[in-house]
Parts: sequence; C-alpha cells; structure tokens
Amino acid sequence: MKVPNVIGALAGTFWLAALVVLAGCERPVEEANDRAHLSSHERQLLGPKLDERSGGFSYYIPRNWEIIDVEDSAYRVAIGPRRNGYLANIRVSRESAQVNFSYYLQLARRELGEQFMSTGVEEDDSFTTVAGVKGRRWITHTLQAGERVWHAHYLFPGPGNVKFVVSASATQSDARKVAEMSDAAVKTLIIR
Repeated sequence: MKVPNVIGALAGTFWLAALVVLAGCERPVEEANDRAHLSSHERQLLGPKLDERSGGFSYYIPRNWEIIDVEDSAYRVAIGPRRNGYLANIRVSRESAQVNFSYYLQLARRELGEQFMSTGVEEDDSFTTVAGVKGRRWITHTLQAGERVWHAHYLFPGPGNVKFVVSASATQSDARKVAEMSDAAVKTLIIR
C-alpha cells in the first residue's frame, strides 16, 4: 500500500530534532459542537469521528474514508479510496516545542523548505477551526514514484508546549477534491 508520506520528517524526526522547546497555546480549547459552524456542504463531506484521546485531539474524517493504523505514525491515519495506486490520507503529529507559535512556524517553514527544495511552501494561509484555534495552512508538492503529490500542512498551537501538524496528501489529480474534504475535516479539529 503506497500512502504518500506527508514529509516523513514533518510527521516525526525533523520536528523533534529541529525544535527546542517555550510557549504554549494561545487560548484553551473547549470541547464544542465541532460540526455546528460548518456549512451544510462541508457537513455532507464528513464521515465518522477519529478520536485520539491519548494524542489530545479529534476530528471528523472525510465521508467514505477509513481509519487505519500505520507503522510510522503515532496516531491512526484517515485514508481515502485507492486511486492510481495511491491513498489520499490525513495524518496528525503532536510535537513538543518550547518556543512560541510564531517562532515555531519560522523554524518549521525553514525545515520544510529544506525538505521540499524544488517547491518550498507554495501557499501560506491562516486557518481557524470551529473551536476557534488559529493556525496556518501551507501547501507543498513532491514527486513520489513519478507522481506529483499535493500536501496541505495545517499547523496549530496546543496546550502548554504542544504544537500540532495535520497533514493531508493526495495525487495532484485528486488535490482539489481532497483539499475541500481536508479543509472541512481539519475545521472540526478539537485539541484537548
């Protein structure tokens, strides 16, 4: 099974090695009706809830996707239907970083640029969950097994020194559809 790896390092090692740990969540997040503020179209895009209590987060995965365990991921991964040998996916990583969120973004962007030397961050937008957590959404591309792969990286502050990276990946041909579904899914992210 080919599951495009978000950035390998982004979902693990480089974050731990590159970041030294200081600030925290800009505001506490309460458990809320995590789908109430979505449009009816966005609600129709979503399926069951993936709740990772040990990771301190939950979100609704896209409709008709599955939740699976993946060896290189600390948390379960949401995967879409197989297309052209690839599975669109959404992964979450949780990092500890004793730096404020703004500085964390600077460090992460530099590391991400080194990982994606050919493209770097192509889009950089603010992104807010229905619970009011404000973060960033970065779009990048890679070439995997001869296929251009689209990635959206959503970065959020968590409680204390915790930072969350939610990464969605799909082949370029599925990028528009998966972008719409991943935006709706990540809007429902609840951080505890």
